[in-house]
Amino acid sequence: MIDRDKESDQTADELAKIQAACDAVVRLPPGAIERALADGLPLQALADASATLTAYNIPDPMGGQLTEDAVTNLCKVIHKQGLHEQFLEALYAEPNAPHPPVVSMTLALLQLAAGPSYSGPQLIDVPTVSRSAGA
Repeated sequence: MIDRDKESDQTADELAKIQAACDAVVRLPPGAIERALADGLPLQALADASATLTAYNIPDPMGGQLTEDAVTNLCKVIHKQGLHEQFLEALYAEPNAPHPPVVSMTLALLQLAAGPSYSGPQLIDVPTVSRSAGA
């Protein structure tokens, strides 16, 4: 499984090397991995998780705002501060909390590609997930 950086000669070369070494490659949607973790989740769930990051001596990245700009700021802070694990821990704070949609799809695609009878494409792109209106 790999993330998907911006298209360039370098990323194309790296992808070719990875594909040469693997039977199948599952690639996250375009954009930063932080965005993949947040896509498809309700804004309130993201704001709740964002508010827990103050335990790491930073201001709440979303500041209680339920906007896509606030989500972008959250993603930047997670990346810059290296708070991926802490953010996921906050998302899973509730018992039996569902996986973020991109995580669920990625796990399902990894399971499919790992099967002994898999004969699909070598490069499997995880689709982009939009946040539903009102979410």
